[in-house]
Amino acid sequence: ILINQFGDPISLCAIRRDMWVNAEFSSAMTRSTPPQSKAYRIVAFLPNPLFRVTTDRIVSVDVQNGFLNTGNPDDETDQMRFVISRATEILDQNDNPIGISSLQPGQLVRIEHANFQTASIPPQTTAYRIKLI
Repeated sequence: ILINQFGDPISLCAIRRDMWVNAEFSSAMTRSTPPQSKAYRIVAFLPNPLFRVTTDRIVSVDVQNGFLNTGNPDDETDQMRFVISRATEILDQNDNPIGISSLQPGQLVRIEHANFQTASIPPQTTAYRIKLI
């Protein structure tokens, strides 16, 4: 099992030299230098990604699939879809954690998100932090 600090699956190529990891491995170890053992679970502590900030009104919330759309409710080409994962922090106006089901159309939110997006309509990106304003 190879995951990041939030429990999301990652690929082996995401792990770099000098990165912190927690590893669960077999006690059966070779006598070679360095010793080798079978790893069962590795948790890699990835650096915080670069992000952008968007402040806009919620158009729709898809709780079941973890999507939040913001922008112009009458024009899908003027909207943005944010993918919400287990790692996404969702806060109310007082910085208290809330669930995705507390988000409603019309609310003003400040979203910290990935600095990349898909070329779809509406474009999609990953939300890191959502705060009600």
